[in-house]
Parts: sequence; C-alpha cells; structure tokens
Amino acid sequence: MDVNAAVSQSVQMQQASLMQQKDIAVMNRAMEAEGSAVTQLIEGVADVNAGAGASVEAAAGAAEALPDNVGTLVNTTA
Repeated sequence: MDVNAAVSQSVQMQQASLMQQKDIAVMNRAMEAEGSAVTQLIEGVADVNAGAGASVEAAAGAAEALPDNVGTLVNTTA
C-alpha cells in the first residue's frame, strides 16, 4: 500500500469523524432549544388553565349579549 494513499485515507476518516461530531453537536443544540420551547409552552398552558374559570364565565356572558344572527353565517367568498 502506498504511504500517500494511507495518509489520504486517514485524513478522510478524520474529516468524516469531525463532521459526525459537528452534526451531533448541532442536533444536541436543536434538542435543547426544542426542550426549552416545550417547557415554555407547558408553563403557558398551566397559566391559561389557572385563569380559565373566569374567562369561560366572561365569554358565556358576552355570548348572551350578542344578537341571534351573529355567528350563524360563514363568508366563503373572501
């Protein structure tokens, strides 16, 4: 086997390993970002559910104040 071929193959293997390490690091960062986004969404849902009782009652009162024809037609030409 030629020395140059062996060196070339070794360099290619190192480059492939480096690319795999980079890809794994990028994937880990993306997973961390997704995890923090999910945590924020869960906390937001918990906050909304805490005040949902008053909101449902207010929405029910507002719906009773609307005329009968509101919310019965759908504009399909828009």
